[in-house]
Parts: sequence; C-alpha cells; structure tokens
Amino acid sequence: MAREVEMISVEGKLPLLMKGDDDAMLPGWNHVGRMQALINYQLGADTVDVDGVYGSKTASALNKIMVGGNPTGKNGTKCGEPEWRRLVGLSK
Repeated sequence: MAREVEMISVEGKLPLLMKGDDDAMLPGWNHVGRMQALINYQLGADTVDVDGVYGSKTASALNKIMVGGNPTGKNGTKCGEPEWRRLVGLSK
C-alpha cells in the first residue's frame, strides 16, 4: 500500500535567465546547467548538453516545454517564473 505524501511549501528565488547566459560568467550555483538538467529530465536525457551555456538548443527545448503556457520570452529565449514553475513541476 502506498503511503500518503505530505506536500510542503518551498520559498526562494531563482534567476531570470536569458539566451546567451553562461554559468561561467554568472554568480551563483550553475543555474543554466540546472535548468538544462531539468529540461533533460522532462524531454529526454540527451535533449540538451548540460554545459551551462544557454544557447539555441536550450532555448528550443524550453520553448517545447512551454507549449500552451504563458512564457516569459519568445521562442524559449528567457527562463522566468512560468518556465521555472513548469521545470520543477509546480505547474502544467
């Protein structure tokens, strides 16, 4: 029998990422690479290279995830609140 899962609230801030961003040039915790890992989790392990560079392939994959949503930027060029929510499973 499966256990009942308790849901918790999580507060925090995530960066507004933009096409052209590179983790090597940004302060913090490899946010572009983490976004890319979440993209691969949703679309398949080899969808994008987890290299910390927000390029055309990453933007295209993010755009696929946001189909039917209300994206921050056009064609996956920005990763803002709606994109992060979808990537971490807080919205569909």
